[in-house]
Parts: sequence; C-alpha cells; structure tokens
Amino acid sequence: MYDKVRTTLYQGRITLGELYKVNPEVRIPLNTRPTGKYAKLPVEWRLWLGQDQLVRRCRSSYDEPVVAPGLVDGDERFRTVDDIRLSRWGMKADIRPPREDQVATYADL
Repeated sequence: MYDKVRTTLYQGRITLGELYKVNPEVRIPLNTRPTGKYAKLPVEWRLWLGQDQLVRRCRSSYDEPVVAPGLVDGDERFRTVDDIRLSRWGMKADIRPPREDQVATYADL
C-alpha cells in the first residue's frame, strides 16, 4: 500500500551504460555520456505501480566516484538518489509556460 492505494513494487538493477543504450539522453556530470567506469556503475531502481497501472513512486540510486585533485579515482564516492512521488492522478493542472526570456537551454548553461 502506498499513498492509500494498493500497489505492486517492482525493483531491479541496471548499469548506466545499459540505460544509455535505451535512452541516449542519459548523462553523467559535465553533461557527458557514461563511458568506461561510469558505464559499469549499477543503478538500483524501484517502481511502485497502482492497480490502475499508474506510477505512484519511482526511486533510483547509485554510488558515484568523486573525481578531485589528490584523490585516486574511486577512493571516495557519494550516493546519488532520485525519489519521485506521484499522487492525485486525474487532477486538473493549470501549468503556464515561462516567458521566453526565462528559459535556458543546455548551451546557455
């Protein structure tokens, strides 16, 4: 049960490299594609689906190596976690796009 809705929990593991094959927009720091050691990093994932097949929660996490002066690659790691909770499906949304001068592209960043 999640968010007062009966759910089924699915979970597994996939590497960043395998994710990239499915979605070439997957990026690691510095907006680059995962290669080498990064491609082999395992990502743990969990997905909660309601009986209506709507996603109620999605969570993923992986340990990322810290690359910094004085550290041997892989000595230090930090945990990256994305946890998204979805509810009130069917609720009317009133979303207005931002003004053009408030929008940034990857190139702007």
